[in-house]
Amino acid sequence: MLEAAAALESLKAAFDLTKSFVDVASSAKFQSQLIDLQRQIIEAQSQVMTAVQTEAALTQRIKALEQALVDVKNFVADAQRYPLTEVGTGAFAHVGQATEDPTSPVVWLCAPCFGQHKKSILQAKPDRVGQRQDKTEYACPSCRASIAVFYSRGPGRAPPSQ
Repeated sequence: MLEAAAALESLKAAFDLTKSFVDVASSAKFQSQLIDLQRQIIEAQSQVMTAVQTEAALTQRIKALEQALVDVKNFVADAQRYPLTEVGTGAFAHVGQATEDPTSPVVWLCAPCFGQHKKSILQAKPDRVGQRQDKTEYACPSCRASIAVFYSRGPGRAPPSQ
């Protein structure tokens, strides 16, 4: 807004100079005032251009912030479907809730990635020689975090009744 005020000041000064042209008697003084007028008009145009550029940058920033707000609201709404759940002793994941669509898989999402508003599905690692046979390990393909749970637990499988 300061740029716009400065531009108005420059235009006012140019107007005042224009009024003084009527009183000018000598040609040299007229030329001097004409040059001064042109300089002030150029300065005012420069300030107007700066104000326009500033406004455009602010408008773009507002649009980016509005989009970020929409993204956060969408994530928060979607996060309700993935509550943080203890899937094994000391092992936590965001577990997708069953939907009405039977073809939609129930998934476990990586807790650290979910905290950064990223959905990364934990993937079962293939069995390794020497590992306990009653557990399986799930790993995040994004951040490489992993959890180990008993075979009786897994995405889409209900926990054993106690």
